[in-house]
Amino acid sequence: MSGLGTRTKKVTVYGRKKAQIISIHNDFSPAKPLSKDASLSPSPPPATRPPLRSKLSSDASNIPPTPSLPRTGKVTGKALLSTPDFFEPEVIVLKPRKVTRPGKKVIPRKSVSPATPEQTKSSKTKLKKSPREVFDGVVIPISSSKAIRDISVDLSDQLANITLSGDQVDSNSTTADLQLLVESCSSTSTDSFDGFFESSTFLQVVFGVRSGPAVVHKIGEASYSEVFAVNVNGCDEVVVKVIPLLCEGIVTSVENREQPDCSSPADVLRELEVTKRMTNTPGGGFARFIGAFNVEGTYPAKLLSAWDEYKFTLGSASVRPDSFSAKQQYALVVLSHGGPDLEMFQFDRITGWMQAASVFWQVVDALSRAEDWTKFEHRDLHEGQILITSCSPNGESSTSALDPAYSGVRATIIDFGLSRLDMPDRTAWTPLPEELYDSIGDQWDVYRSMKDQIAEDWSGYHPVTNVMWLHYLIRYLLHSCGLRKPSGSAKSTNSALRPSRGQAKTKVENLKKEHATKAWEELVKVEAGLRTSLNMGKKVRGKSAERTRTFECAGDVLIWGQKEAWVEV
Repeated sequence: MSGLGTRTKKVTVYGRKKAQIISIHNDFSPAKPLSKDASLSPSPPPATRPPLRSKLSSDASNIPPTPSLPRTGKVTGKALLSTPDFFEPEVIVLKPRKVTRPGKKVIPRKSVSPATPEQTKSSKTKLKKSPREVFDGVVIPISSSKAIRDISVDLSDQLANITLSGDQVDSNSTTADLQLLVESCSSTSTDSFDGFFESSTFLQVVFGVRSGPAVVHKIGEASYSEVFAVNVNGCDEVVVKVIPLLCEGIVTSVENREQPDCSSPADVLRELEVTKRMTNTPGGGFARFIGAFNVEGTYPAKLLSAWDEYKFTLGSASVRPDSFSAKQQYALVVLSHGGPDLEMFQFDRITGWMQAASVFWQVVDALSRAEDWTKFEHRDLHEGQILITSCSPNGESSTSALDPAYSGVRATIIDFGLSRLDMPDRTAWTPLPEELYDSIGDQWDVYRSMKDQIAEDWSGYHPVTNVMWLHYLIRYLLHSCGLRKPSGSAKSTNSALRPSRGQAKTKVENLKKEHATKAWEELVKVEAGLRTSLNMGKKVRGKSAERTRTFECAGDVLIWGQKEAWVEV
């Protein structure tokens, strides 16, 4: 749900790893016929060799000239390559595919068939660039040699029999999952998307009113959804995730237009069930589920206008969702508005470290309660999955970091797409997509550490993964949230509180700075303890007991905080 803009959001992006085309270059000189007495010898290379071209084989006598793939535009199943005059190419084309997250299926827009030579010239000018599809085809050059032609025919026969089972969708299963999804929504009917936010069905369930103009603006985007905030008649704003559904049997996108990623009804159904379950966590701390709906139609003009405004102001990594046809179906998931995510939130200049410590301990407390209640592991708790709401600080009722009235912030955990938890009748879990292990950075280091820890037992309960993400979170708070280290805090608290010359500091301001300094020092100690417990990085200086401390779950971290008098439960 977190907003993506010109900055790169660390939102988990499923199915966006791109397979690349292995291009067969044409920098070989045409093979010249050999006389019967001539021995086989390599053909000489071209006089001027283009950069980054393929190296000549040691025996080029049996290698026919090979055309290069076109360098402009998107290569689709309908595109053919222009070929030299000295041979006739045979093209075997398979259907386009996407590399997607498990459970995400892709339906080709149109059936793919080989093009005629007359289409070659026009295809070069009409191709549009799209990083979402790759060309699953093989260009086999055929020379006049009968022996090579026979080999090519045999190879093309074998390739023609290859099927890409990963892209095939079970029509009966998809239809059944869609029906189950509709039955689990707040309304069991499929309504028109256009004007739905002002319909009585939506208003009564979400706001408890019968009519009113809806004010809509986009606040974020995820891998498979757009996220909007909706307000009616001054009521509390809610968040609506718009998730396009993958529907079998119909082509849902406008021809020749790039389409946003869609989700299978089974994946959305699981998300609904898990979100409802986490809403009931004792003590809260997780996104509150309000309702869900199934709608059909093109994207409403009001939402497209909000999408354009978001892209103009913050930028967007998503595809504009205007290519869906009138038969496209969507799931609308309505949640409470938890504020901006941790990456977008602006901490207070004076009390920022108090707020940061409060966010951390609130997340620890929520995870600890969820572990006890439903054996919960989030498994994807980066800064985009934590929302922060500002509230009026009291400062006198409590000095506990768990009290929003003390710190002025309230943290909410969202997005359970990769989570593991016990449901009343089963265990809900999802294996991590393989593409998450390929990137570089602290967030992706955690994915790899989880894989090493879990050892493919994704359905099992391994709460140490929560500790891994808590360590990631505290490192982000210390180094990446824009707060400055308190001056002189590592040596002496009093020195950081000493007023500058010629300035009078009030007692309240000094007290706030003192609490902020203590909060920073507390976070530094917690980070060191978590790091050594997880065997991450070098050993830190300190007591031997601190170096050997072991945290198996978030509950252990909370107990440690209580013993150190950092939090009061």
